[in-house]
Amino acid sequence: MSLFVFTLVLLSASIHVFWNALVKKCEDKASFAWLSHIMSVFVFLLPAFVISRMCCPGLISRPLLILACVSGWFEAMYIITLYGAYETADLSVVYPLSRGIAPVFILMVAGMFVSDSVNLAGGIAVFVILLGMTSVAFSVKNLSADKTIAKGVILAIITGAMIAGYHLVDRRAMEVSECVNPLEYLFIMQCFQLMFLTAWAILSSKRRKTIMHEWYVNKRGVLIVGAFTPLAYFLIIWALKYGNVTYIAAGRNVGIVISIVVGLLIFREPVGRLRAIGAILITIGIAGLILFAKA
Repeated sequence: MSLFVFTLVLLSASIHVFWNALVKKCEDKASFAWLSHIMSVFVFLLPAFVISRMCCPGLISRPLLILACVSGWFEAMYIITLYGAYETADLSVVYPLSRGIAPVFILMVAGMFVSDSVNLAGGIAVFVILLGMTSVAFSVKNLSADKTIAKGVILAIITGAMIAGYHLVDRRAMEVSECVNPLEYLFIMQCFQLMFLTAWAILSSKRRKTIMHEWYVNKRGVLIVGAFTPLAYFLIIWALKYGNVTYIAAGRNVGIVISIVVGLLIFREPVGRLRAIGAILITIGIAGLILFAKA
């Protein structure tokens, strides 16, 4: 992984943990998700898309629109399962599990969808990162005795599968054409994502009743997350234009280390020996990606 790609991944991970921490503090997570995506699409991405279209007009290809739609579905499911997991489990458990398991799913199916391959050194680095993720996962005590936490862990694993899905689709989108504009693709994908999230909100009478309340009590959080969510993922789409999808998905696990620190300092979540060992292994693995992994 090049230093340029890793810098994009590191910046994205830092922003990502920041808005995940805000999500953990909100009252109704589903309503917060819908409101923040409204802000992302119409307040922040729409003006950028209009300016981009004015500067570089032209048709957007049908394959790109299809990929954006599929990615939007994966992104919507990611939000639904992630916020559900935060209802029952800690930030420092959900974040590592969902992020850490995504590269496993990607390694299983990447060859069927994208042209990326993994060399031996890169594979070892990814394996070390996964060991770190596993160590963090096993830091959850008495999991079998706490069905509430178990539900959060299951949802976190499903979230990881959704993360793998949209990474693969977005990497494929960046391969469709060398001239694809990552900003325009992000806007179209987010429009589809918002459409799916809106359908989910409409189908739930509970969600309709809580959306306005969440806006009333948490305007600032909605605006902040609405701004930082597209920024964080724009950096990843930019990285996917130049880097290996497996390495990028694994490299994003630097956010696990950041989330453990945030969980400890802000939410006073316990960080025992296993989580500390996991954080160290993840750091070593990511260092290996930067130094030795090649496409």
